Amino acid sequence: QTTEGIYQSTLTWFHALGERIQIGEEVLAAAEADLADLARQAQENTTDPLLPQRVRDMQTAKDEFERRLHDLR
Repeated sequence: QTTEGIYQSTLTWFHALGERIQIGEEVLAAAEADLADLARQAQENTTDPLLPQRVRDMQTAKDEFERRLHDLR
């Protein structure tokens, strides 16, 4: 490939990466909102013993996704 071709390929890749990061940030914001709702439900509903575990599982998944998103940035 020519230098111009390599530059264009890199630029295309860079823009695609930026789009994926933006989408990831939107997904992360939605996950944080869902997690807050679930945590509130777990505090209000003490009859369901699985809700606190679901909150912990969701928090763990959100944290892992956030680390991966940080790596992309």
